Amino acid sequence: MPAAVAHPFAAPLSRYGADGSGQICGDLIDTEDVQALREASEEFSVVLRDMSTLQERIKLLQEEIAAQVDEDDNRSLFVLTVVTVICQPFAASASSSTSIQCRTGVA
Repeated sequence: MPAAVAHPFAAPLSRYGADGSGQICGDLIDTEDVQALREASEEFSVVLRDMSTLQERIKLLQEEIAAQVDEDDNRSLFVLTVVTVICQPFAASASSSTSIQCRTGVA
């Protein structure tokens, strides 16, 4: 026969006179109420575990989104760098011819 597993509420309820039969301080709480409380506690535990799992999944999704945004930013920066490198000789020659024209007074 498997060993009996103590329920999480067994110790707290024992302080109030629970003897394991569902009788707490006489007839204050019925056996059905104790069982309903245990079932609600188990359901609540399941919900808490589900929430914890969802929090972990949300963190992973946030990290994936951040990585994708970083990748897009890096791609845009690369394109900007390439365009700058290609266009810089034109800008340098245009600015030097403009400064020469301004020095000579020829417009």
